[in-house]
Amino acid sequence: EATLLKKVTHIEGDPPGKKFSRWTLPVHTLTFANPNGDTSMPSLGCRIDFGDVVKVEIPGYKPKSYSMSACRPGEFDITFKVYPGRCSGYLDSIAVGESARVFGKGKNERRPGTHVGLVAFGVGITEALPIAAAEL
Repeated sequence: EATLLKKVTHIEGDPPGKKFSRWTLPVHTLTFANPNGDTSMPSLGCRIDFGDVVKVEIPGYKPKSYSMSACRPGEFDITFKVYPGRCSGYLDSIAVGESARVFGKGKNERRPGTHVGLVAFGVGITEALPIAAAEL
């Protein structure tokens, strides 16, 4: 299990009871400690620059994939938008000091070449930016 160390709110979102607006949903970054105090890099064995993902076990749902927005020795970040009634609501409900069950998923390989193409739109840019930065 990974313990939540810090929660940063980037966008507050609409107040409760206000009509749903897709442009004003809350956006948070959660910083988790690696499970079992592991301080090795990359965090959870995931390479953010290879597009690997973190799986979060959501109670009552299948594990949900999230891209790390940053990683440091012993910790990693997940940045997400909170959608009503979705798995992101579970992440939003975790308080600092509480834990979530997580595991690394991916182990993508980089195949060096002279040309690299990346296609991303919407939230897909989260995955594409670290890969692009690693290629530059």
